[in-house]
Amino acid sequence: MRSLVIRTLTVATLGSLPFAAGEAHAFRPCPTPLSPVAHSYLVFKAGGYGMDTLDPRDELDSGLFLGTEIGVSPSPFVEVGMTLDWFRRRDRHDDRIAVDSPYDLPIQGRVDVDGTSTDLIPFGGIVRLRFPLGDGRLAPYVSGQLTYDILRLRYHEVFREGDGALVTEATDYFYGPGGSVALGMEARLDPRFALLFEVGAHGSEPAKDLVVDGIPVRGHVVADGEFARLGMRLAFF
Repeated sequence: MRSLVIRTLTVATLGSLPFAAGEAHAFRPCPTPLSPVAHSYLVFKAGGYGMDTLDPRDELDSGLFLGTEIGVSPSPFVEVGMTLDWFRRRDRHDDRIAVDSPYDLPIQGRVDVDGTSTDLIPFGGIVRLRFPLGDGRLAPYVSGQLTYDILRLRYHEVFREGDGALVTEATDYFYGPGGSVALGMEARLDPRFALLFEVGAHGSEPAKDLVVDGIPVRGHVVADGEFARLGMRLAFF
């Protein structure tokens, strides 16, 4: 009878101890912003980009700067991916110097540029280093990109001679390597969703062979500029 009572108390006591239930939950994975599990991600970004070096008067010409990025995050501290951006600008200026804009060519003379349209498309690879703070919901980061840039330039020129005028329109494509660096801050609202803000600078000088007044030259467009963008990040575990 005594052994029966002891067995009953033993079973009841072990079943009611708090650490017995606690041990059952201790090994359950709990997803957090600092989860070490590798995952893929997708980023959409939009903002402004100033191509100030395209203006011979050193004025800021800015436009819409859209971008998308897809990649993998092997750890909470590193991301590697592919990126595609698009910069779009339309403007109107008068009394431009042809040697500086839209080309940097060895020719002289002043022309009236009625309008230009610029599309810059950099695509390439990106590496981002993240520095999570606290539980990882806030993460400053620095990123670097190596790109191949395609620049489409359409321009409308008016050459005035006396009472007459000669109107010309043309579209040229320029190509070349580029790169950018950025500093940003990511605010993770959920393990799968985050908002980000970044500022940075892009540098490239797309070029092509041209013929000006019968002389072969190497024309180029300096596409350096600074940008600021907002974005959202989607993670896929």
